[in-house]
Amino acid sequence: MPFRNSSKVTNRETDKTGFATYSDVYTIIQDNIDESSEFYEIEPAVVLSVFLNPSSLPKKTLEDGRLVPDYSYFGSIKARFIHSQSDGDVIEGYIKPLSSHITTYPLKGEIVNVTIHTGNLYYDMPLNLYNRTNLNRAVGASGEGLVLPQRIKYNRKNFAEQGDISIDGRFGHGIKFGSDAGYMYPNIKITNRQSVPDAKIIDMDFPHTQDINSDGSSIFITSGELKTELEELQPAADSIRWPPSVGGKMNGDMITINSDKVVLNAKGDGKKSNSDVHIFAGRNINLSSNFEINIGDSKGGAINLGDPNSINTVVKTIELEDVLESLFSGLDSFLNTLAGAKDSKQIGDAADTLQKEISIIKTKKLPKIGSKIVFIADDEDDNEVTDGEVIEGESEQIFQSSGVRG
Repeated sequence: MPFRNSSKVTNRETDKTGFATYSDVYTIIQDNIDESSEFYEIEPAVVLSVFLNPSSLPKKTLEDGRLVPDYSYFGSIKARFIHSQSDGDVIEGYIKPLSSHITTYPLKGEIVNVTIHTGNLYYDMPLNLYNRTNLNRAVGASGEGLVLPQRIKYNRKNFAEQGDISIDGRFGHGIKFGSDAGYMYPNIKITNRQSVPDAKIIDMDFPHTQDINSDGSSIFITSGELKTELEELQPAADSIRWPPSVGGKMNGDMITINSDKVVLNAKGDGKKSNSDVHIFAGRNINLSSNFEINIGDSKGGAINLGDPNSINTVVKTIELEDVLESLFSGLDSFLNTLAGAKDSKQIGDAADTLQKEISIIKTKKLPKIGSKIVFIADDEDDNEVTDGEVIEGESEQIFQSSGVRG
């Protein structure tokens, strides 16, 4: 409601008696007229321009003489009062947002409530003329040519239930603070780029239902029991580990993220541990992909499996195959020569050839079979097999003394 705020108080004697003279009455009236007072009132105004582009802001001069945009006016507007002004009039001065913490910047042509306090003008969020989140321009008002109705017509407020708090953006994003199926535990749903079902095409006022599988990107922080199947993630790849809970229900405290791409990046400065990514699990870590799972190192570091201090490298298959092929080929050639040898010279030549091949394997090929990037931990228990010990799952025995498997 409108009110006046007086900044001057006149003290008068209250113990005087007798009749008041004309002069006394005149003085009292004049003192009240002279008192400094401010009249506070809220009036709706049509937005004429919004100052968000640095080039449109007023300029200020720095100490070094440079002329730069004055960002103290960032987010301010120019507007025209609906009741006390006519077409072509403009409210004098810049009108700042009422809140410096949570601000809804209006569009040209939308209506805001304007108030004055201590000589400064402030505007509140746009009036909800049509109960829509995307656009609330006044009838006949023109826009700025950037936010076009046909581009955002399917962006709606989110469906809500009893007790919910919903923050809905005009470009199809939203945050809803709701509850589980039993209206007991908290849920937070963040969505970006709303899906467009047929119901929204038919009815321009039909609200949006947050769907973790259909919306562009979603982060669901849920507790308790999920309400509908729209909250249950449909994995992009099959996995024997999914769903991880009994009966296929994803209940309890959980954070689910879904999008076309998910990127985790620890930028840091590359020093010590402030550039690390840490992923922990009290039970299992499950990875599933329809194509590839790639683990790489781009700067000559290491990929450690099990023990970060292990020096036991992983064998490279192609290099190992080359070693074994060379060895078997040399042995095969030697045995063929040995089987058909007619004198000791042939046997000696074959032995020399095999020895050279083995020397090449030892000096040039064997050093290449171990990876210089991927390291694997040693087994905690080497499970050394003793003479005559039966290997579990096999009927054969190992005779270490003779090296014969029988």
